[in-house]
This record gives sequence, C-alpha cells and structure tokens, in this order.
Amino acid sequence: MGYTLADDEVALILRPIHFNADGEWSGLISTGLALGPEQKIDKDILTDLIKCATFLSAFLDIAHEFPDIMEIVEQRRDEMIDLFEQDAEEQKNGLPEVEIETSGGNVIKFGPLTKTKGNA
Repeated sequence: MGYTLADDEVALILRPIHFNADGEWSGLISTGLALGPEQKIDKDILTDLIKCATFLSAFLDIAHEFPDIMEIVEQRRDEMIDLFEQDAEEQKNGLPEVEIETSGGNVIKFGPLTKTKGNA
C-alpha cells in the first residue's frame, strides 16, 4: 500500500523501532516528514503544514511521557472514527438516516433503505 504525495501535501511518517530478539515490537516509533515532490505550494502554507506535522510528532512524544492524556485522545479518536464511518455510510447510501419522534413518543428511523408502504 503506497501513496505518492501531491505538491501541496506534507506527511508525517511513523516507523516502528526497537524489536526484541523474538521480533516483538516494543511499541516505540520514530517519526519523519515527507514533502510533495515540487512544493509548488505557497511557502507560508507549507510552513504551517510542517508546523502541524511536527506538532503531531511532538504530541506523540508528550503522550509517551504522560499516558493519562491518552484516555482523552482515545475518546476523541473514537468519536472521529464514528463520524467518519457515519459519513462513509451516508455517502454509500446517498442520504443520511433521519429519526422522527411520533406523538406517541416512539422514535422511527428513516433512511435510504427503509421499507415503506404507499407513497412514502
């Protein structure tokens, strides 16, 4: 699985390091940066992208020193993955699912694949 960076892209590279004699990974990583081939992007924008990538790298180092912060970050990551999966599902089906509460208090979910009767 490879990826070629476009001119306006900066990538944070993660590489596993420190394996024991049995080949088991220690969990440690090294980080690096990769820039698009020609960097036709405005220098100020490129500088901001590099700052963002190095910020992420610094965060990984801080998180190693302060593991409690990872609980907060993991919760946010899980929320972001849920939103990403929801967006992907909506794009696949064309329209988002809609919840409607009836006067009786029941919640009915309608989506692109919901079976209905009549002219719904």
